[in-house]
Amino acid sequence: MLAERGDAAAETFAAGFEFAHRLREPGLRQALNRIGWASGQHVVMAVEDEPVVDVVSRVEFDDTDGRAYIAIHDKNEPRDFRFLVARMAHTEDGDAPETIRLGPEASIGMLYAAVSPCGTYVPSHWPQPLLFERITAPA
Repeated sequence: MLAERGDAAAETFAAGFEFAHRLREPGLRQALNRIGWASGQHVVMAVEDEPVVDVVSRVEFDDTDGRAYIAIHDKNEPRDFRFLVARMAHTEDGDAPETIRLGPEASIGMLYAAVSPCGTYVPSHWPQPLLFERITAPA
């Protein structure tokens, strides 16, 4: 069951606070740098049950060279977060990745599970497909 939006907002805020605290650790910063993140780039925080449309509504593609990093809080991961990179999907990308088939109210956790290693998805009420790529941050 998807989290209520108010509950998800509180959980997301707590996850963001944890991420900001953990970002001070050289190991996490190095792991993020290895997946292409640069200091100062925007990272969108999310929790497992949060609807994809809510997460992507916080994405700022213009500030991130067209790529947005999404950190999903998960205490079972070595660094407490799972990562997705999102960007606008373009038809001229050649071999288009598989379209992810999820309902319009899919959670970000459901999307993460469906991405293998990348795919396009259109969150409900979103103008065009987004390309999502699962990123593994080295431990």
